[in-house]
Amino acid sequence: MIRGNAYLVPEMQAFFNDYPNSPLTPLLRAHWLSQLGQNQNWKTFEAQFHPVDAHQPALQCYHWQALFADAQTDFFDAAVAYWRSDASWPDSCDPVFRQLVAAHRLRADDLWRALRHALSRNQLRKARYINSFFPPFQGLNEDDLNLATGRPRQFLDDASPTDTHSTRAQRELMLYATLRLAAHDPQAAATWWTDASAHLGPEDQAWGWQQIALQGALNLNPQSLEWFQQVTPQPTDAEWLIWKTRVALRQQDWATVLDTLAHLPATLAQKPVWQYWKARALEGEYRSAEALALLERVSQSPSYYGLLALEERGQELRLSPPPAQPDPEIQKETRTLLERPLRLYRLGLLSEAQREWNQIEPALTPLQHLAAAQQAFQLGWYDRSIHSADRTDLPKDITLLFPYPYQSQIQASASQYHLSEAWILA
Repeated sequence: MIRGNAYLVPEMQAFFNDYPNSPLTPLLRAHWLSQLGQNQNWKTFEAQFHPVDAHQPALQCYHWQALFADAQTDFFDAAVAYWRSDASWPDSCDPVFRQLVAAHRLRADDLWRALRHALSRNQLRKARYINSFFPPFQGLNEDDLNLATGRPRQFLDDASPTDTHSTRAQRELMLYATLRLAAHDPQAAATWWTDASAHLGPEDQAWGWQQIALQGALNLNPQSLEWFQQVTPQPTDAEWLIWKTRVALRQQDWATVLDTLAHLPATLAQKPVWQYWKARALEGEYRSAEALALLERVSQSPSYYGLLALEERGQELRLSPPPAQPDPEIQKETRTLLERPLRLYRLGLLSEAQREWNQIEPALTPLQHLAAAQQAFQLGWYDRSIHSADRTDLPKDITLLFPYPYQSQIQASASQYHLSEAWILA
């Protein structure tokens, strides 16, 4: 793509024009633009950059670099919003972020918020990167970070939450060490936090209890629900509500189950899994008529929870009827569309085959999705078969969603060792 210092614009444009629908075209284009950005050939980069390229963070950040090189700063608001989002930060964004800090558009609170978020997800590399933006002696001490990561109990034993002169860095490390301890011993973390949090602000108190509650839920600790209730105000993000619901279900606290499900986003709350558990919670609260009506609705769903709802209502379990099959013409069309990925799969080039499949799949109709799933199934390409079968809005084909590729071997082993075939599968 690069010959000396001459960028092959005509050659690249000719390829893009000749092969506009090739799955290789967007990959080649992105790689070419990345090289232009790396070499800071901003004039050529900007001439070739299109709005559609902005969905790739690396290219978007090169675009912002090009604007700044042209003394433009209108993009600052968008770049700050990107910093605050939960997105990946490619290397091309580093000069942009440092410009934002120098211009005082990224402030200390932005840095601390991002740092806390990274530490809460154990993204140490990202946390150290964010830490590099602080002036000397104002960010996290590297030795203290290592101690909080590897020996959180020792770090907390040495910490002093009652120190009114503690720095933001010390408080963040204390919160992080509490999270690390909670991952292994949530009970010990809760005991320590009960005393320590009294000396912190409401936001820090809530954040600490939130992490302890989530870790307790993961560890199936029976006190988890009590820790969830300590968080004030209660978070509204879906992940938090789902984990709180799971804990309440384990303890059969039906009132809490109903309360948390009522705050789920509508798209999640309508899923069969949560409709089913809402019905069970209504039943637990002696609201039988509402529970039965909801179970009736869930039982129509061609899903695992649809079967559970049928069982709960004492009805015979039944699988969904198979979907209408694609006619030969649709099978032929789909085979033509997928010729390249199917051929690559036969050659053993799995990553290339999947990349090309993913490029083609969004444009398929529901029947073409089903035909694609069948063709992948016949090849033994089961992950694509399952994926495509699930993408169609037609009635689900159980044989495609739950393939049984080793049936003969399992049956032979079950017979040899006098085991239940269903037990082996489970």
